[in-house]
Amino acid sequence: MMSVAIIAPQSMLLTFRHWVIEAKLRENSTLRLMISLALFFSGGLIYILFRSDSLAMFRWFINIGIAPYINTIRELTIPLKSDIPSWIIYTFPDGAWVIGGVSSLIYLGFKRSNILAIFFALMLGLMAIMSEILQFFGIIAGTFSIEDLAFEMVSFIGTFWLMTEWKFGGGALCYEQRLNR
Repeated sequence: MMSVAIIAPQSMLLTFRHWVIEAKLRENSTLRLMISLALFFSGGLIYILFRSDSLAMFRWFINIGIAPYINTIRELTIPLKSDIPSWIIYTFPDGAWVIGGVSSLIYLGFKRSNILAIFFALMLGLMAIMSEILQFFGIIAGTFSIEDLAFEMVSFIGTFWLMTEWKFGGGALCYEQRLNR
């Protein structure tokens, strides 16, 4: 049996390779972005379903006219609350918001400006951490929790490191450099 060798110009192979790498990274970025947004919204859902209705967000629900719907859903989930560990209700949402928010900003922002995306991701994470610290000093409303602070810090540092590692260390930002090797 004869084998046929296909001879293609180097630029054609690089273009194909570039297209394959770009498609793979886009697929991974979409999945990561979906996970980030799911975490972000899961934190909000936990607040809506299981946290006290004295929070400001419930006044917003009244103002926009969706409070009756929210209350109906909350009534359906009352039996579940006793089975859910308290750290999921009170600590997880803050960390989920930090993870979801920081990673979403990094992924969405890198399309346009790396520095701007990093800046906003840093600001979001630092605001979450600072709000917990300011609660400790009584400067802003809320209940200080060392668990919340620890979870937010680990979430922020871990997520920021992981997202930038994916982007800079071997991720999408490096594919052009890998093509030129």
